[in-house]
Amino acid sequence: MAPQALPQAREGTSWQQALLGCRNQAVFRKAISSCGGRWQAAVQVLADVMELRTTPTVYCFSASITALHRGWRWQAAIATLSEMRAYNVSWNQVTLSAGLSACKTENWQLALSLFSQMVSGRISPNAISFSAAISACESSGNWQMVLGLLSQMSIDQVPTDVVSCGAAISACGKGSDWKTALLLLSQVLVQRLQTDLISFNAAISACEKSGKWQTALLLLWQMPVIRLSADVISCNATISTCEKRGEWQLALYLLWSMPEARLVANTISYSAAISACEKGGSWQVAVRLLSCMLGARIPTSVIGFNAAISACEKRGIWQMALHLLSQMPAEEVSADVISCNAVISACEKGGGWHQALLCLSQMPVVRISPNVISSNAAISACEKNQEWPVAVLLLSRMLLARLPADVISFNAAIGACQKRGKWEMAVLLLSRMCGARVVPDMTSFAAAICACEESGNWQAASVLILTVAAGRDQSSALHSVWRNSVYIEKERAVFRSPPDPSEEQCFEKRNRARARGIPGHTVVALSYRGRRDELSRKGRLCWFGRWRYARAARED
Repeated sequence: MAPQALPQAREGTSWQQALLGCRNQAVFRKAISSCGGRWQAAVQVLADVMELRTTPTVYCFSASITALHRGWRWQAAIATLSEMRAYNVSWNQVTLSAGLSACKTENWQLALSLFSQMVSGRISPNAISFSAAISACESSGNWQMVLGLLSQMSIDQVPTDVVSCGAAISACGKGSDWKTALLLLSQVLVQRLQTDLISFNAAISACEKSGKWQTALLLLWQMPVIRLSADVISCNATISTCEKRGEWQLALYLLWSMPEARLVANTISYSAAISACEKGGSWQVAVRLLSCMLGARIPTSVIGFNAAISACEKRGIWQMALHLLSQMPAEEVSADVISCNAVISACEKGGGWHQALLCLSQMPVVRISPNVISSNAAISACEKNQEWPVAVLLLSRMLLARLPADVISFNAAIGACQKRGKWEMAVLLLSRMCGARVVPDMTSFAAAICACEESGNWQAASVLILTVAAGRDQSSALHSVWRNSVYIEKERAVFRSPPDPSEEQCFEKRNRARARGIPGHTVVALSYRGRRDELSRKGRLCWFGRWRYARAARED
């Protein structure tokens, strides 16, 4: 049977009947190749050949693997490669190249393994093999190996093509190596290869990941020079580059220029532009863009809403942030923890602490678990409005829910207590920080000291100052302050009587003399430790002297 008769035979009879009359391997290969991308027919032909008890040649297997690659059946292609071993048919360059191409994107580890076997089996890789291996590295983001493969292509004198260069540029883009991506793109232009849109988009994406918005713009504007028309991917990548650098004016210009290039902006385009406005602090434009999306019936995403809400959050526009959050269900967009956190932070900055607490309480209702950011923002909102009981309650709930409270959580609660003069609770929270494995910072101590000072409790403030100045063990020192708080509170009754002017003047002179020769915190230590009995007897002088101690410590 002649090879030309195979298509006609396939039309009228089965492949089995068509092949029974001949055992010519060239006919078998022609039969498989004629299937084209119809991988089912190619597999059936190969199976029929095996039923004839005729060992298929490497060319028949290669044609079958190529058909499977075109049909996106990489598992069957690898199985066919394994079947070749069962028939003692050796792999060749075409077979392995087809297998590499079949699994380069779906299973890059297997593709690189095949390439390694190809090299170890002394089979010279061709351009297809190298391109498939480079594409596999591009899928894994291993751009260093891509450069090694390109170098090996040059050593083996295998000509690079636009496919290998495009895959290499994409790999460099995923690795944020924008310089190498531009170098490879320039080589494509110098070698006068057929530059495609994929290569340029990959180079722009590399610049986008590295924040090189000027270079990305230059590449976009150079595309018409080499007769390439930018697509939506090109514009979106460039807008995203401007978004990362906060260049919201350029992002808007690119967005509004898309209709002139006959390009339709999509969800990614608008979301990137809204994010650019958010980072640039232009909340009005961000909200306007979101309204344009809704008006044009462009599918919205949680990214766009979150960016617009975050833009309002940075300015403390909590009313608009709440309005946008309420619009999300109507647009069939599910809010996430980022959405709620941004709204709570907006309420905190704008003074809407009631709304912040309401949003925090509604998060579990919509199956969103509050995190540290949510709780910290709500506690800070209570601190700014001096609602110390609610702030302490929120902090307690954080600890009960085993949320990792941090120094911001405690500082906000201590600050709320300080503003209301609740020094006992401030010192208690300060002592609990060590138990929660949170290291107090200067803000923590300053808030607690101010709370003690404003309440007239100079003794507790002095111990706290000593703890900071001497670098003592904070846990034991703070526990000691709280343990003696009842005793200190009783002594305060003595301090409230008005001072005697003569004793006041004498005590001030002695205090100044010590402050000139000794560091301020040492003066406090000596006064507190060495003359504790004297200060107890002359409690009236402490009412005046506590201000001098604090001033001497600050001046030191």
